[in-house]
Amino acid sequence: GDPDKILKSYIIIFASKHEIKWKQYNANLVVFMAISKDNIDITKKVIQTIAKLSEKDIKNLIVLDNTEIKEKFISFMKE
Repeated sequence: GDPDKILKSYIIIFASKHEIKWKQYNANLVVFMAISKDNIDITKKVIQTIAKLSEKDIKNLIVLDNTEIKEKFISFMKE
């Protein structure tokens, strides 16, 4: 989307213990991002963090509650 039209940035992490068919893949973790123009600089860091997640990291994330996922994801970004 157009960052100029986004008033506030959001990152939503959907974690499921059951695999979700995502095109030809099966996913347990889906990340939705809406990044405003003011936060465009963090987009690269978020995408790099997602790309670095191993299958083991994802398996560990999907058993956590929402607050724990958020805290763990933030810790991954700081690494």
